[in-house]
Amino acid sequence: MNQFTSFSTKPLLEGASLFAQVHVDTSVSLSSPASFVMHGFHLEPLQYIDIDTNLDDANRILEKTHMRTSFVVDGQNQLKGVISKARLASSYVLKIASKKGLTRAQLTIGDIMVRLEEIDTVSETTLANAKVGDVLKTMEKASYEYLLVTGANQNELRGYFDLIDIAKITGYSLNQAKSAKTFSQLVDSLVNHSEI
Repeated sequence: MNQFTSFSTKPLLEGASLFAQVHVDTSVSLSSPASFVMHGFHLEPLQYIDIDTNLDDANRILEKTHMRTSFVVDGQNQLKGVISKARLASSYVLKIASKKGLTRAQLTIGDIMVRLEEIDTVSETTLANAKVGDVLKTMEKASYEYLLVTGANQNELRGYFDLIDIAKITGYSLNQAKSAKTFSQLVDSLVNHSEI
């Protein structure tokens, strides 16, 4: 212990508030550093829901944990995707149920999640001088719901950006429709976007 130095401490001031409540307020603008709106895993523990969880249970888990979004893992704890309250409540669920010939109650979050391979990444190095507006522009241009953040090692996840969270925090009005290759994809994109 000789190589370490102790530091002085002070008692907590009366009326102190949680940093998260102070940080997420109207002072975050498009010109703020991108880190202000990133969900960093060093600050927020990563929440997982099992891929075989039914939709009602997944919704209850999100509500009980006060989370809007959760990562999805398989039986070997491998990341497989992302699920959100918005997706659970969207007409996308009924579309998938119809397509699979199942009822809503028979679906699992594995059926409706945003698959990991559908989510792109950006490195922390790229974000060093980025602003919130840069992240929004990138996500809107490419129609991303989520953007994962990696460290120097591409396999090391450091956090993620959530488009809807950024829009809520900054008060930015989203103007996003996913690029579609078919008429059916265009209709899906417009319907799902209006509900989210």
